[in-house]
Amino acid sequence: MSGPGNLLVRADASREIGTGHVMRCLALAQQWRAEGGQVTITCSELPEILGHRLRSEGCEVVIIDVAVGSPDDAAATLNLAHDLDAVVVADGYRFSVDYQGALHDNVRALLVLDDYGQIGTYRAGMVLDQNLGTTEAIYVGRPPDCRLLLGPEYVMLRREFLDAAEDRREVGPAARDVLVTTGGSDVGGLAGKILKVLDEIPEPLNITLVVGGANSGTGVLEPRARRSHHRVRLIENAANMPELMAEADLAISGAGSTAWELAFMGVPSTFLALAANQRLVARNIVDAGFGILLGHGGEVGEGPMGGGLVSVLADQSERMRMSRAGRRLIDGRGAARVVDAMKRAWV
Repeated sequence: MSGPGNLLVRADASREIGTGHVMRCLALAQQWRAEGGQVTITCSELPEILGHRLRSEGCEVVIIDVAVGSPDDAAATLNLAHDLDAVVVADGYRFSVDYQGALHDNVRALLVLDDYGQIGTYRAGMVLDQNLGTTEAIYVGRPPDCRLLLGPEYVMLRREFLDAAEDRREVGPAARDVLVTTGGSDVGGLAGKILKVLDEIPEPLNITLVVGGANSGTGVLEPRARRSHHRVRLIENAANMPELMAEADLAISGAGSTAWELAFMGVPSTFLALAANQRLVARNIVDAGFGILLGHGGEVGEGPMGGGLVSVLADQSERMRMSRAGRRLIDGRGAARVVDAMKRAWV
């Protein structure tokens, strides 16, 4: 059986926007390649270490020297799409309707990834929004023939998480192992602030602090971690996140793509809305019962956040409830569903 052909992904990662757009597209790329296709990922902004990861997964990486979302960006992406005769995926809030139109009207097909209608108006064959609570009404600004893929059944998890499904940890009575992850770039030095909050908890904890590939603040975190009365393990650009999640009794995370990974792994989790676009995600996470909202990123260290952490660490029944809710919500087949929808429509 022949593969689905060539896929061209247009996405970016940086300290300012984080790595979530590229990493969820990597999950799509893995599935596309698993079904026999080829993947090229083109970026204007991309940390070198993340580029290495993409290449190690068999993706070709093309860096384009353009302003993100500009006519030059659209032209460069269009040229690549023509050279490859590729289906195109665009993931980023700066890809306006004019940008989309330049691609949609001139390539085989275009899928746009968005979150709660951030872009606003669309000109694409398909729009994917994997978030809880997203609805068709959010995407009224789209052509009548544009198909929507909505909700957590389309959450795309990377292969390493699917492979680790059998390693998921059961919830025990004692909760001492805490995983802290604040995204690929740790905007605002949030990781250090969380360590300070955790130091308010007198009971000894084993804290694993994961620093992402776009984070430039590791030098500040190392001495901060050494000063903690807890045992703190600092890991840069972790290549074994499923293993680290499987070790955790509780996670503290931003309410981005990592939330879906934690849900799949069944890790009881507390969340911080690190950016405006994460606030609705965080609220829906709480409503779904698999997480607790600690607050917003800018509020860390300004209130009694440690008390909420102490409460959930001590409450096994609450952590068990959260774990079960997460596992029910994310089944790990989202990337396969997305590729299947693309193949049915375009391949």
